[in-house]
Amino acid sequence: MGNLVSANSSSHWYHPTGGACHSVPMKTKPGETRATTLKDARALNLYPSVTNILGILDKPMLSAWKQEQAILAALTLPRRDGETDDEFAKRVVEDASSQVRDAADKGVQIHAVVEEFLLTGKRMETNPCYHLCEPTINWLEVNVTNLHYAEKTVVGQGYAGKLDFKAEIKDLGLCIVDTKTRKRTNGKFAVYDENGLQLSAYLEADAIVHQRANNRVSLLIDSVEPGAPHLHVWPEEDHEQSFNCFQNLFHVWTYIKNYNPVNPS
Repeated sequence: MGNLVSANSSSHWYHPTGGACHSVPMKTKPGETRATTLKDARALNLYPSVTNILGILDKPMLSAWKQEQAILAALTLPRRDGETDDEFAKRVVEDASSQVRDAADKGVQIHAVVEEFLLTGKRMETNPCYHLCEPTINWLEVNVTNLHYAEKTVVGQGYAGKLDFKAEIKDLGLCIVDTKTRKRTNGKFAVYDENGLQLSAYLEADAIVHQRANNRVSLLIDSVEPGAPHLHVWPEEDHEQSFNCFQNLFHVWTYIKNYNPVNPS
């Protein structure tokens, strides 16, 4: 039996000026593109995304959920007449992978609704996930008193990333906000350390050229049942340590990848 599961190697890359470079032209097929690789990044002196750097962290909850999808697929898929173990295993992997893709696609749809409202004030009521987003849109309409920007690329020392939005929010002041979609468990949303690290990286990158935000906020939207969003405000006093941790991860990333975008060799 060959390799059934392939590692996901997709990564986002940016030019030091902030321009995205997630794909590059294919030499063998003019007019077509392919995903940017680490080799391309070295040649073009590209910066990795914040999520690229955080990708070196183990994510046990996500890994457990993916394993659960594979187990459920193996238990529920009926065997076909004459199907070999190898063929069945491949179908199990495909079925489990489709569940992961569907969840990711739903996250993209929800994000698109929020993004459109922030950028234009329009409600994407035809979006299949709008009903999940409407309570969040209503909350944003009331509580965002001044939107500084949305969907903006911020560039730090050797890294970059697209920030969901920066805004003044009632009772919180100026905030860096990242939107997450996930299912509530026992009525509560889970938050993970890497979410705080991601926001610290964005905050410091943004502060290089803009007014420093005083709060990091994870805006959590239920991906299953419509409901009011939950705001997880990361402690302001923990930001310095959080950013130091991100910088350490950046150094580990450069060692593992044998590539330092700050001092390319």
